[in-house]
Amino acid sequence: MASKTLSKDQQNFMWISIACVDFIKLPLKDILDNQIKPADLFNRINSSSTHRTYYLRREQENICFIPPPGQPDYNDFDVTLLYTLIRNLSSASLNPTSLNPTKGWGKVPDSSHMRIGDDIERLRLMRNKFAHANSAGIPEAEFQVLWNDLKSVIPRIQTFMNSTGSNVNYEQKLADIERTDFGFGDLQKYKLFLEATLSQLKEERIKDEPEISITGAERVVWGEKTCFEADLKQKEASHWSISWQRVRGSVTYQIDISDKKYRDSTRTQLVIHSVSKDDEGEYQAVLARESNGNKRKIESNAIFLHVKGELPGFKVWKVTTEEESITIHYKVKNNAPRVYDIKWIKNGEGLNFKTQKYVGGGLSDSFLRITSPNGGDKGTYSCTLENAVGFTSRDVTFDIPKATISTESKVYLGSTAQIKSEVSSTLPLSKYEWQKSVDGNAFECMDINERKYHGTCNFMNPLLLIQNTTFDDILYYRLLVWNRIGGCVSNTIYLNVTGNPPNITCSHETCFESRSVKLIAKVYLYDTCHAIQKVVWTVNDEEIDQRGLGGKFSEVSVDSPCLTIHNINCCDAGSYKITATNAVGSTTSDAIVLNIPEVIFAKFEKEDGTQWVTVTIKSIPEPVLVQWRKRERNSDRFQPINVNAEEFKGSSCSFPHPVLVVKLKEQVENFHFQIKIKNFIGTCKKTIQDLFNLVPGTMKSENVSSDEINDGSLNENYDDEVAGIKFAILFDDLADHFPEEKFKKLEDLIQSSTKVNNIESLKEAKSARDCFRILYSENLFTKLDVTFMQFLLRRTGCKELDNKCAEYAKGQKALGFYEKQTEDGFKHIYFHVTGDLSNFNKEKRRQIRETVAAMVGCKTDRVSLNGYRHSESFIAIVSIEVIYVGKLVAINEQDRYRFVRLNIDYFTVDFIKVILKISPVNVLIIMNTFQRQNNTEFYHPVSLYHPKLELIHLLDFCIKWKMKSLWKQV
Repeated sequence: MASKTLSKDQQNFMWISIACVDFIKLPLKDILDNQIKPADLFNRINSSSTHRTYYLRREQENICFIPPPGQPDYNDFDVTLLYTLIRNLSSASLNPTSLNPTKGWGKVPDSSHMRIGDDIERLRLMRNKFAHANSAGIPEAEFQVLWNDLKSVIPRIQTFMNSTGSNVNYEQKLADIERTDFGFGDLQKYKLFLEATLSQLKEERIKDEPEISITGAERVVWGEKTCFEADLKQKEASHWSISWQRVRGSVTYQIDISDKKYRDSTRTQLVIHSVSKDDEGEYQAVLARESNGNKRKIESNAIFLHVKGELPGFKVWKVTTEEESITIHYKVKNNAPRVYDIKWIKNGEGLNFKTQKYVGGGLSDSFLRITSPNGGDKGTYSCTLENAVGFTSRDVTFDIPKATISTESKVYLGSTAQIKSEVSSTLPLSKYEWQKSVDGNAFECMDINERKYHGTCNFMNPLLLIQNTTFDDILYYRLLVWNRIGGCVSNTIYLNVTGNPPNITCSHETCFESRSVKLIAKVYLYDTCHAIQKVVWTVNDEEIDQRGLGGKFSEVSVDSPCLTIHNINCCDAGSYKITATNAVGSTTSDAIVLNIPEVIFAKFEKEDGTQWVTVTIKSIPEPVLVQWRKRERNSDRFQPINVNAEEFKGSSCSFPHPVLVVKLKEQVENFHFQIKIKNFIGTCKKTIQDLFNLVPGTMKSENVSSDEINDGSLNENYDDEVAGIKFAILFDDLADHFPEEKFKKLEDLIQSSTKVNNIESLKEAKSARDCFRILYSENLFTKLDVTFMQFLLRRTGCKELDNKCAEYAKGQKALGFYEKQTEDGFKHIYFHVTGDLSNFNKEKRRQIRETVAAMVGCKTDRVSLNGYRHSESFIAIVSIEVIYVGKLVAINEQDRYRFVRLNIDYFTVDFIKVILKISPVNVLIIMNTFQRQNNTEFYHPVSLYHPKLELIHLLDFCIKWKMKSLWKQV
């Protein structure tokens, strides 16, 4: 196993030795075999125009000039013999130009010469350089030159051989050599090869030719002088000329000793002054002569000159800024030769160190400081170091910074927008500022400390984050940056915010066989920028626990948002909504209300004595029963009608528009009629009173008149089971969630209201539940009236519990304060009614609707009571179509009186308050309203309580402020 202890130079020697002794033979042998087959070699030598004794020695003839039938073995030929035969015999081949070197045999080819003969000459020269090696070690730099030359020659010869039909891979063999590690035994072996090769070369020379060799230093310090000496072995060398050459890579340079660089040189001595890196290379002395037209050249051994030393350099080079200065920090490398000069210039002109503007800058310093920097200090500063090798410069340019900003082409609503910057500045930034603009012209500074924004502390490339983007962030943005020299403004970008929350459409299906309802939700996006993350179903605004109710509800997911409710019963009544959420926001669907059926009488007609009633039913789930019924006037029991009977021919019980047709007048006179609708939640029954005595086209019924349909309290006949369950749930929720810390206040409010008769029981109450039981026992909190409970909850600040009462009152048509949403095209009018809501009976509700309808000139069914609000008395909320609002505001004296008779003292529309009767309180309301709107102060005689004096004061006020319309009213 080879030793691993050879030095790097010794390994280099081994690789070159193997290449020159063994490897070079391979391509030369193949080239000779390609040109002359072994069986033909004897005849080719014998027929050559040049006698064999001229170019073959006796021992060479013995192994190559073998008479037939014998033939030589090319594997026994060394490099010298192979080259000799190719040189002297291949010129007689059929295609001599394919091998002949460009400049001829025995001459050094130029770097541009690429014939196969040129590469054969390069192999010969490489072998000769190996033979002249004067040690068993080759330095790395010299090795790299030799090895790279060989690696450039071999691929061309390989290509040539393969083009002639051979199949060779010299490159692989050369790579194998480079991967081999050699030991000392190998080294000793190839030292002997080196000596034998050198001896052989000497024997090859003609005896009367001189020998030449050179000596000199192999390593010289940059900037010093060196010398090579040529030694001639024979005195008869006067007819030979001597020249010097330098080889670098594959290029040979002839040295002109008359050049200043080589002054003091002679034919046997080469002197090189101020050695630099350009002088590095392989040097040889060359003997040359010409005799009888034949040129002869003898090369000496080669010495590779290594130049030590470096150009001056900077060990440290950086720039810092202070409050009032810019400093260039530098440190000179301690390499050889030493630096003897330093110079500073700005924009090509030397700096004036006589002023206080510049501090430092010498060889013994480590900085150059520019004091009080400003725009005049803009420019390129250069520092030049010089030593014996040469000079080195380092530049830095001080200028105002340059900034470019960018962002995504599209930013999605609700996401975080990033505005990135690229700032180029040789000086650190001292300040930066983000700005925004609506029109791209007028910009304002942005406070990145606001919660909306976030800026980085990186002064080099500031980053702006705009969190939770909205359409308000669609603006122009830019960045301002400064350094000690000055500032600049970046380009302007426009932030394009796009995106939408989910969209939802809902419908429903009823399955009678499984007694279930499927709530169908279609959740979709206008674009796919923000995927839907979550869907949630709620009932009465509380999230449904799909897993905790034993399979009552189906599983819901983003991919399958529909909800199926199994085994529907009265406990499933409620308002169902689905909420879908993505990164932009959330969308909640319209409510799907599961309840007992709701009935609307839409159309009443009379033709040829026949009465027609068309009904519209709203029911989720869909009804399992729709039935017309009748009872005699002196009976309390309704019986189903046979809609196929002759007297009711044309009637139907089809959902959602059942029709009742009564042909006989006797039926109208003797019977009351009712419709009964039943679904899985419960049953609804409605009667029609004196229906057939009306003029065709009007609407009235017995228990459910058109007034009751729109008066905010339909008095529908619900099943007691449903009503009781809903009220029990409300009672329990209020008792469980009423805050304990407000119990004392609740007790005081109940007692001070004087509505409770059993004070002793109230004093013994220990919780809100006890108080609520007392209210229930004294009919102050019932399933038909929650107004007093709402009063208590509002006074104790329990807003969420008050909302539960309002929802209950609205859903169960109980007495309470609530407000329904208006339909499209309708508007709410708020009537202030003096008195107690509990006394606001059906008749009064009908009267207020009829009065409003008569005033604006529309039908009564176009006016509805949509709820009640708590006030000093209470507010009745009336909904009318928007087109009639103007008529209501322009009220006349007669209509004003009609409202006053209904205990209504004023009403409001949007921000307009219409006073219906003048009172001291209303005078104050008018004057205070005017004062707020006009920011005006005036004398207000609050101590005057006499109606006539107050009236006089109001008249004066109207005249003063030119309020003619109000003056006329007064």
